[in-house]
Amino acid sequence: MAKVQNFSEISPDLPFTEFDFYELYRRTFETSELGKIRKRLPLGEMAENFGLISKSMRAKKGRKTYFTPEGKVALMFLKMYTGLSSPKLMEHLNGNVHYQLFCDLRIDPMHPLTNYKLLDDVFSELARGLKIQQQQEILARAWKPYMKDLDTMYTDATCYESEMRYPTDAKLLWEGIEKSYEIMCTLSAKLNVHRPRTKYVDVEKANLSYRKRRRHTKVQTRKLTRRLLNLLGKILKETRILFQRVCLGNK
Repeated sequence: MAKVQNFSEISPDLPFTEFDFYELYRRTFETSELGKIRKRLPLGEMAENFGLISKSMRAKKGRKTYFTPEGKVALMFLKMYTGLSSPKLMEHLNGNVHYQLFCDLRIDPMHPLTNYKLLDDVFSELARGLKIQQQQEILARAWKPYMKDLDTMYTDATCYESEMRYPTDAKLLWEGIEKSYEIMCTLSAKLNVHRPRTKYVDVEKANLSYRKRRRHTKVQTRKLTRRLLNLLGKILKETRILFQRVCLGNK
């Protein structure tokens, strides 16, 4: 017998169904949580959207794939359901018949899968053909009969701004200096004049040295804060002067 077979292509090897080992697993799979999830997944439509199924596709030459198109999509859901890495998922797939039924797969216990990169190749193939908006619409149509409160929108409370961090005086002042210095340089270029002389480069080096320190004393923090405030005031003063010159030149 081949190492891996699809359930859809297997014919009964024994004449007595009461000795069918997999029949007992099929019955328990239908009532299990994985079986209920699989019933509500539009695997065929999703596989077609991934480009795995097409009426115009010709039969490809070479070694036959282990997974059916629906099985590849089911494998993606199984990975998210279990939260396992590819090596661990392959190990469970070899020994768990319910996982094999979920992926429309039958693995010979004497010849289990050994190369977990086979699963990575499946995930990579799905990633290349993913059309997230269309897949969401397919799932929404399939799950709409089971959904309630369709007029209500839920958001994840764990979402946060990616640039959010602990606000210190030094960080906030330096951000203000960077933005105001950029505006001052833009106005100087517009007037075709030299940039006003400031201590920007010196303070930038001092601020970088301060940030690299693992611990900051009160004296160091107070000294840097004073330098940042003086530089920010200088830049804002020069920016106002340049802005007034720009306004007068436009009149």
